[in-house]
Amino acid sequence: MKLKFLLYTAIALASVTTASAKEDENPESNHVVVTLADGSTVDGYLRNDFKTGLKNFFSKTGTIKQYINIGKERKGGETKRYSAKDVKEYRFTEATEAFPEGAVFVSEYINTPAMFKPHKCKRGFAQELNRTDCGKILKWTGTVQEGGRNVRIRYVPVIGVKFNGAKATYSLFIDGNHSNALLLNYLKKQAPELKKVIEQYFNKGKDAKMHRKELAENPSIILDLYAQYLRDHEPINDPEEDKDRKGLADDEEEEEPEDKTEKVEMIDLKGKTFDEAKAALYEIGLGIERVGEESSDTYAQGQIVSQSVEAGTQVEKHTTIRVTISSGVGEIDVPMVTGLDQTAAEAKLAES
Repeated sequence: MKLKFLLYTAIALASVTTASAKEDENPESNHVVVTLADGSTVDGYLRNDFKTGLKNFFSKTGTIKQYINIGKERKGGETKRYSAKDVKEYRFTEATEAFPEGAVFVSEYINTPAMFKPHKCKRGFAQELNRTDCGKILKWTGTVQEGGRNVRIRYVPVIGVKFNGAKATYSLFIDGNHSNALLLNYLKKQAPELKKVIEQYFNKGKDAKMHRKELAENPSIILDLYAQYLRDHEPINDPEEDKDRKGLADDEEEEEPEDKTEKVEMIDLKGKTFDEAKAALYEIGLGIERVGEESSDTYAQGQIVSQSVEAGTQVEKHTTIRVTISSGVGEIDVPMVTGLDQTAAEAKLAES
């Protein structure tokens, strides 16, 4: 625990030092206009102080920023800390080529799945990449786990979509890899017809691979699909929960009703990606652990090749299922056939 605290402290200090260096290079780089939840605005400077850094690192949103610190002056003077629930958005006044009107960070509920809680959401700040009448495309920082038993965690960029009417933002890409399993899982209940449209277009259709590539280049394509869907369907109607009315703090969770079901039937995970398997298992109350990789001639790289509990088995809820991931086709030892006639060479190759 002490080591973990020291690690977080070092990271917080590093972030403050980096931010200060950037401020010195361009004094106006941290000049922002903050729009509060009540509609009023605050003009000031984003101040990356040590205490706010620690609050963000120790908050239950994980890598998603939940607090900002604003000062009237670039350096010195009084500052005020705001939580994501207090803020609607903050916009940098400095124009860039990518954001001529200044980069915008909005306060939104973001899907932060946990074991047995696939649709757990937390409010935090995410960069707004695009906004239309149908929703928003957002970017934030997430984590991925790699390796087998010696797990390595990396911080990676996440691109997601917030459909108007949906309670939260769900990921589309994690570290550049297409990852919409939890979005589809959410839409299965809230908008099943929209789920079918998105799944066919990006996951199952004959041109799905091409469409995923197009989506990576322009994530707003998924908002265009939603706009087409709305021509014949009602919008999603799953508003955000107002935790203030329930008397809950920023980082406090509402208790979920106890699940009385003791056992569930295990599903087949082979051929699924880790994210797809995770979404499916979380939905039925099971966990998942990646225990390693192995080569496979049957399953493509990134797909599951084996699971610790076979499909069809009755398993207690909250059990963690261990899976092995394909590393792709392995190397093949080709025997020497130089000097052999065709028949002998074919026979020797067949033996290998």
